[in-house]
Amino acid sequence: MSLDQIDQVMMRRTKSARIAWWNTHLTPPKGKTLPASEHSLVLEVLTLLLTGSDIVFLGEVSSSDLDWIAGQLQGTSFVVKDMTRGANSRKFNLGVIFNEDIATFIGNEFYIARIGGDNYKIACRMDFVFHGEDYFSFLVSHWPSRLLKRDDAEIRGHYGAALRKEVESLQAEGFQYVIVLGDFNDEPFNHSMTTYLRGCRDATFVMNNPDLLYNPFWKEIACPRGYVRLPAVNGPTGTYFYNSDNLHRWRVFDQMLFCSAFVGKSEWHLKDDKTGVFRHARLVRAVESSACKLDHLPIVAELNKEFVDG
Repeated sequence: MSLDQIDQVMMRRTKSARIAWWNTHLTPPKGKTLPASEHSLVLEVLTLLLTGSDIVFLGEVSSSDLDWIAGQLQGTSFVVKDMTRGANSRKFNLGVIFNEDIATFIGNEFYIARIGGDNYKIACRMDFVFHGEDYFSFLVSHWPSRLLKRDDAEIRGHYGAALRKEVESLQAEGFQYVIVLGDFNDEPFNHSMTTYLRGCRDATFVMNNPDLLYNPFWKEIACPRGYVRLPAVNGPTGTYFYNSDNLHRWRVFDQMLFCSAFVGKSEWHLKDDKTGVFRHARLVRAVESSACKLDHLPIVAELNKEFVDG
């Protein structure tokens, strides 16, 4: 390598945006809140997530849960924002924690669609500026349980179509960096996520067809390492555990989808090998245990921006 080439490498820098989502089950829309005995594990997982993340979106939280988390983070650079709104089953029970040294909160908006004479929560839009430079729009969703809105129910397609409409609206307004994430209670291959939301598993195809969204969580459907002879090293094959299922107990309900700007259409690039399910061993054991109320694993993603000094 010549001196000029070495100089070029030395001048090259990267900035990152590390994102996480977790449906905590601290305060679900229906049923009992998470027992106090399990709060220590929640705090343990959040601490691990924040060690490797700049922004963590949370589902199934209440204002009091977020106050508790904020108290635990006093004296750090992390800020907690309450994104709860509404009441009962239609409540937005969301929150976000972000590192104010990396990300600046700009604002938020709640998207509600009127479908069949009723109102349904579609997503909460949260806007941030990363590193004082780039404006990111996150559409954070928590769609109804499949027990309430079955796979064959037409309404699930309406959720996907309504969210797709908001993505297209942002893009039409010139928003370059759009990320869709959350607990959809549908898997990557369900029609709500493909036919209606237009999530695609092929990054190259998304790069050439910017109307699509890249969904890297297709790869989480199968065993992450394939078959391994020692059962102890076989990991879960999804994000949500449903013990009563007699075929696939793990489902990929939690996902992040990225616009084409992150797969070859800008300076920002998805780091796919750092994107997937956060499999903390103690949490996995708890989720798989009938004695524990926790039922979701977190998901994480990393985006890198490469630039040259001068």
